[in-house]
Amino acid sequence: MSNFHFRLERVLRWRRIEAAAEEDKLKRLIADEARIRESIADLQAQKLRLATEVSQYSDASGLDFNCASDYAARLARERDKAIQLQKSKQSEILKQMEAHRAARQKQKLLEELRGRRFAEWQQQTTRELDALADESYLSRWAPTASSSSGRR
Repeated sequence: MSNFHFRLERVLRWRRIEAAAEEDKLKRLIADEARIRESIADLQAQKLRLATEVSQYSDASGLDFNCASDYAARLARERDKAIQLQKSKQSEILKQMEAHRAARQKQKLLEELRGRRFAEWQQQTTRELDALADESYLSRWAPTASSSSGRR
């Protein structure tokens, strides 16, 4: 009786590493997208705060309003860039989700194959043990049968 050996064990190990790497990439992209989302919310909050602060100035001059307008425009441009970056990250996330799914599927197929091979090995081992037990049982009676036939 031999120990179980799966010929594709190294390939399975590689597929597990590959799937873990793809999952890490996906997590990193999701975290990046979350940071961008927070940045967009922060820019929007700054713009609202600016509008509130400017409306509270009682002695604001035209220059103050002009500076506030320029700052609001800059915030709007930064927000637009962040939104574009977020869309790009979401696209990358979708691609990475597909890559992760494919890597997990390859890993799962090999694990299922390994499971089938292990089940076959167990059945073969059980058959060998049963055959050995049968031979052992019969060998206990064989000397008695030969000795009794020799006495006649």
